[in-house]
Amino acid sequence: MSVFRYSRSPRDWVMNKKNMVVLFTLFSLLSFLGFQNCARVFGGLGLNRGTSTGNPSVHVSFGSYSQAPLQKNGDVAPAQNLDGVSVIFCFSEVKFKTIEDYQESGDQQRDDEIVKQNSFRAQVVSVSPLGTDLGFMDIPIESYRQIEFLLKGEDCESQKSVQLVNSHGTFSTDSEIRLKFNGNKPINISTEELQMLIVPIVEALSTVNNDSEIKGKIESVIGLIKD
Repeated sequence: MSVFRYSRSPRDWVMNKKNMVVLFTLFSLLSFLGFQNCARVFGGLGLNRGTSTGNPSVHVSFGSYSQAPLQKNGDVAPAQNLDGVSVIFCFSEVKFKTIEDYQESGDQQRDDEIVKQNSFRAQVVSVSPLGTDLGFMDIPIESYRQIEFLLKGEDCESQKSVQLVNSHGTFSTDSEIRLKFNGNKPINISTEELQMLIVPIVEALSTVNNDSEIKGKIESVIGLIKD
């Protein structure tokens, strides 16, 4: 009885090894591209999550404007017919501002505004009466007195810095506008949440009667940074 044995030549073995290397390289490349796409999908609404800078990764949001916690005695005051107000902002950049005194340098009469750097990319945000999630941001450890958003229509597809619907009609503007929130908010390594109360701004927008009023109404009021 004859026995047939099959064996690969060294040349065939070398060719198969090359094929395996090529296939492994292609698989690695496809896996990397798939990971990058997932990161873009789940990266939040324009605010970068992570601690690559060594700063705390803080969840940032606007509070609800269906009711306004603005009473001095701590009671919750109902907002005035704001549920029917719809606002879309085009955020171009955000600044976190603090005050640095100059006592150490001997100048006790002067305070200077310090702006902490952060990562941010332009985004469109539809503000919800129930609260608006702005994602996560790496924020330097510091005590902040003001957060300022710059609204610029040219940075968004709509070319509008603000789009608004209220009881008087539908309005919009492409003007550059500064949206501000004041308070005293310390950020440290254990900080998880940063919320801004937007009720005063929405209340001002609820009274807009024409496009030209939007910029003045927003810049005439200041929101609050929640403690």
